[in-house]
Amino acid sequence: AKEATKTATKTATDTAKSLKTTADKTLLGDFQSEQQKFADELERKKMASQTAVAAVAPWIGYQEED
Repeated sequence: AKEATKTATKTATDTAKSLKTTADKTLLGDFQSEQQKFADELERKKMASQTAVAAVAPWIGYQEED
């Protein structure tokens, strides 16, 4: 009976560790995916703003631009 209890405890502990590892990987993977989406969006906005600035005529902003 003692050996069966020891085996059951080890199996339960191993299962718990496995479930925790799987949950951590899933949560970490989800976080990293969302973080990458955010970084990509920031880069896209940065590129769009640079493009918009580059599209302005060179005489815009001078006193006699008309």
